[in-house]
Amino acid sequence: MDRQGFSCVNANSSARFRLRRRPESVRVGGMDELSILRYSLSDERAARLERVLAARTRQIAVLVVEFDKPHNLMAILRTCEGLGLQDVHVVPLPDRPKDPVTESITRGAHKWLTLHIHPTWKDAVAHLKQAGYRLYASWLDARAQALESLPLDGKIALVFGNELNGLKPGYVADCDAAFILPMVGFSQSYNVSVACAMALQRLFLEQERRGIARAGLSDAEQADLRLEWYREAVPHAEALVAEARRREAEGRPVFPAARTLRGR
Repeated sequence: MDRQGFSCVNANSSARFRLRRRPESVRVGGMDELSILRYSLSDERAARLERVLAARTRQIAVLVVEFDKPHNLMAILRTCEGLGLQDVHVVPLPDRPKDPVTESITRGAHKWLTLHIHPTWKDAVAHLKQAGYRLYASWLDARAQALESLPLDGKIALVFGNELNGLKPGYVADCDAAFILPMVGFSQSYNVSVACAMALQRLFLEQERRGIARAGLSDAEQADLRLEWYREAVPHAEALVAEARRREAEGRPVFPAARTLRGR
C-alpha cells in the first residue's frame, strides 16, 4: 500500500490501483463492517453517499495516455468524479512513477474513483476492449469526426493523449473512431483537461437527446463501492473496527466504540 492509501493488484497484466484498504468486509459478532461504520456517519452524509452511488456509471470511462503535466491529469480526475464516472485509466510516460495522484490538486476526488494504471498502451487497449468498450480518440485531424456523429450507445472510453503531441498515429489506429471538438477561434487546440470536460458534457447531452439512458452500477458493484467509500468517509475507520472487535472480545457493547472515536 502506498502513501495515498491505494492498494495494487494485478488485472490482465495491468497494475490496477484500487481504493480498497482490505479485500473483504470484517465481521464483528453479528454485525458487518458496513453497519459499524454507518453508525459513525450522520444521516445526511450517508444519504449523500447513496445519492452519488446511485448516479455512478461504468458505461463511460476515460483513458489518459502519457501525460506530461500532472495537474492536467488531476483536473481530469476531478471532472470525471464530478460527472459521475467511476473508472479512469492511465498510461503513464515510461519514465514516470506509476502513481501520479496528488492529494492537494485533486482535493480528494481520487478517493472516490477506481484508477486503472496500465504499464503500456497495448495493455490498456486490451483491457478496455475485453471489457466491451469502444475507444474514441481525441484527435486534431481533418479525418476526425464530430463526437455527436458517432455511435454513443453501449460502453465508451474517451481517449486523450500527451499535451504537446497528442496521441501517436498508431494509438489512434487502435481506436474505433476519432473525434474532434469544434473551434472557431485562432487557437489550435483546447487544454486537454478542458477538452475532456467538454467532450464528456457533449457526449452526455447527445445521449440525452437520443434517449440513451445512463447505465448505473450493478447491486454487487454498489455494495463493493459502498464499503470502500464508508472506509474513506469515516475518520479512523480501521481503528474504529479494531476497537469494536476488542469490545466484543471483552463482552462489552460494540456501538459505544463508534461514539468514542467519532470525535477524534
